[in-house]
Amino acid sequence: MTKQQPALDKSFFIVRHHANLPLEERGTAPHVSSLESGELCEQTAVIRDRFGDEPSVRSITLKLNQPSEDGDTEIVLLTNLPSEIGAEMIATAYRQRWTIEHAFPQLTLSLHGEIGTLTYPPEALLAYAIALVTYNVMSVVKSPIAQVQPPTEHHETRDNLSLYYLRSEVVVVLQGMHIAIASHQWHQRYAELSAEHIGEALKNHARHVRLKRYLKHRRGRKKPPPKRTGPESRASIARVLAGRRQCE
Repeated sequence: MTKQQPALDKSFFIVRHHANLPLEERGTAPHVSSLESGELCEQTAVIRDRFGDEPSVRSITLKLNQPSEDGDTEIVLLTNLPSEIGAEMIATAYRQRWTIEHAFPQLTLSLHGEIGTLTYPPEALLAYAIALVTYNVMSVVKSPIAQVQPPTEHHETRDNLSLYYLRSEVVVVLQGMHIAIASHQWHQRYAELSAEHIGEALKNHARHVRLKRYLKHRRGRKKPPPKRTGPESRASIARVLAGRRQCE
């Protein structure tokens, strides 16, 4: 029996096309539909990579109604998703990529997913994988809190809940919970519950959370630097030395 090769052709992607990626578009780009941010056009294209391969992809162009912060008037997306998935869904999914990209600073800072002393790749990868799993667990914790707690001035969505404060709460309280409550008691209470019942239990616990303890602190406006006033002694050192040289 031969060793089965991984099915790489079943992997899918959505990426933005940049100028350094050679792309040959084929055919005209018919108008597909309109979004709030612009119009969508789609056509077939071929990527020419440095290995000589020429994979065929779908090229989806979003012509923006207003230029982006970088001054771009259109965004070109490349994907190998099947045609059953419409261009509108692909463009919407790409716009939601920030929910994933914003997670990486949290993995590094709040969950310590990158430890500088781990120089061996397997250990570093394990630490990052643990941080990813922890992030998913904390996301499950944040969701019921955001659903059942009444909205406040700084609490419109789950994004206003601080992962750092939630993580600190777990670190501080966990050891005491292990002492006060035996592990088999937790297992007996929750192990056999369905996902629906666990969700209801989480919502019930979330109603008793003191929300203000876990909200992000909003940074106020930066104060303008005060104007320098006072004697000449506060002038720059270079200016003082230059004046002394002129006197000499």
